[in-house]
Amino acid sequence: MKRLIVLSLLMVVLLLVAAPTHAQTPANDLKPTFINPTPGLYVNGWPAFPVSYPKEWGEAFMALGDVFSAGASRPNLPPSPVLTISVFFPPSYFRLDDWASENGPLWVDLGRCIKVLSDKPSQLKDGTPAREGELEWVTRTDAAGRSVENGAKIYHLLLVTERDGIWVEIRLSDDRGRIGDDLKRIAYSLTFQPDREKPVQVPPDVRAFLDMHCTDAASGDVKTIMAHFSDRFL
Repeated sequence: MKRLIVLSLLMVVLLLVAAPTHAQTPANDLKPTFINPTPGLYVNGWPAFPVSYPKEWGEAFMALGDVFSAGASRPNLPPSPVLTISVFFPPSYFRLDDWASENGPLWVDLGRCIKVLSDKPSQLKDGTPAREGELEWVTRTDAAGRSVENGAKIYHLLLVTERDGIWVEIRLSDDRGRIGDDLKRIAYSLTFQPDREKPVQVPPDVRAFLDMHCTDAASGDVKTIMAHFSDRFL
């Protein structure tokens, strides 16, 4: 019974933090669904927006905080290019103009010889303010995940924007060269829609659990974080 309760609460966490994030449906019907995904179209439930990508791309690895990732498959090599989407609540002091500087320490962990090729204000097709950046770095690992001195050179396009206090980040990476207009069109296919999904109102005890979960996650203590997961969760 205890495990069932924990599992139920964790499902609430997913609905609130990552929800309705893996939903993929046609753009004219933004109701999330896990049953009828549409190749080439990701639709986020809240805030509501679609992003279009080549329908032949397959699912790619997702890191913590990502809600969707897809890439072009290659024999015996990691997918490239790769599209990654994140939806999150930023710290209160974050501003779009500071996106590159605030994320610098994270990039150092991913690669070396980091170069900011561009960092400029931008906007979506509907005029929503955004920030666009292009990066170049050399990976610290090879395709098998082993540490190497001279890894592949990776190019990244970052597009970040905000809706009702929630930030959306579109990332496109490629190891074949600079990000071209074809990949930029994928990022700028992001179009906010009239919201159909609203935040879930949960009871005070569930809210307390979620707050505790977030606090523990921010602590970085793996043992404490994993105490929230049951052995049947995965």
